[in-house]
Amino acid sequence: MYGDLDKLGAQNAILIVIQLVFSAILMIMVDKLLSKGYGIGNSRTSLFIAINICENIMQKAFSPIAHRTALGIEYEGAVIALFHRLMIKSDKVSALQSAILRDNLPYLTSLLATVLAFLIVIQLQNISSQDY
Repeated sequence: MYGDLDKLGAQNAILIVIQLVFSAILMIMVDKLLSKGYGIGNSRTSLFIAINICENIMQKAFSPIAHRTALGIEYEGAVIALFHRLMIKSDKVSALQSAILRDNLPYLTSLLATVLAFLIVIQLQNISSQDY
């Protein structure tokens, strides 16, 4: 599936195995959370929806894929792009502004809005109707 081991290399093969083990552990942890009653309903469909959303967030935040744009090489992941821009640009304020709002690639504002929405939902779930 990933290619011949000679072409792939030992380091990449080890990284693939580590990634698969980590994702299996993460899926078991999310399954335990959903089986304890957290989340919407108690079905396994919720598990796959939650895993898909987590994958999309992690992909948009930490993707190491590089794209060639008018500004030069930019990384797809918002967090990686932030650190890359802070390292290569001498004007740190401009680097931070360009990482907060980017064209055609994931940016920090959407990541922060997603985290804020999760925190609000978690807080609202903790509030019960008996408190009022």
